[in-house]
Amino acid sequence: IKHMPAKFSGLRVAAGDVHVFYGPCGGGFGEPLERPAAKVLDDVLDGFCTVEHARHAYGVIVDLVAETVDEAATQARRERMRAAPRGKATASAEPPRARETPAPSTQRPGSGPSASSPRPTRPAPSSRPAPPPGTNGNGRSRTEVLRGLREAYGEAWSFEIVRHSAYGSTIEVVGQLRANGATVRETAVVAAPRGRSLGELLERAANDCLGKCVETLMRNGH
Repeated sequence: IKHMPAKFSGLRVAAGDVHVFYGPCGGGFGEPLERPAAKVLDDVLDGFCTVEHARHAYGVIVDLVAETVDEAATQARRERMRAAPRGKATASAEPPRARETPAPSTQRPGSGPSASSPRPTRPAPSSRPAPPPGTNGNGRSRTEVLRGLREAYGEAWSFEIVRHSAYGSTIEVVGQLRANGATVRETAVVAAPRGRSLGELLERAANDCLGKCVETLMRNGH
């Protein structure tokens, strides 16, 4: 048995060899409404989950200002979601609440993508507002980008985030696309008002970067 680092290349395999990969995360298991509210709160504060997603998927009401769970509102929300038909437990069934204003920052000190690098005093000069959810910087949806890739190359392509950096409410992503023997590398930078989840910004920047890589690849005729 050989243990390998998270990133490597040049591994030679032969017939009968077994390569087992254990991913650090996944799509989730079990009933979302049974997930401990404290764990959902941790996900929100670490930037892995937005306040809206916590409410819609897990029925957990998070107070970002106090960094706590509203226990009474969470219990009431989850009871309504359990009673509603599957897929119908939407925000329309939830009474309005006063504490919905995002906090100045959803990131706790020492956690998330920005923990490993110092923050500059100002955002990167090339930053621009984040595109609408599910689109890249040119307005194309991620689904459209992936459809174009598969039509051109089938499944013989790969995309990876080579590097990412966080500067307050700005995310910079460097991504690399490989297809048809060619390698394309592009950079995307997105920014949003303070209080937006860094995890959401990272996803948007990655989508933008993928779209840029695809356009460059097509433009160069590969």
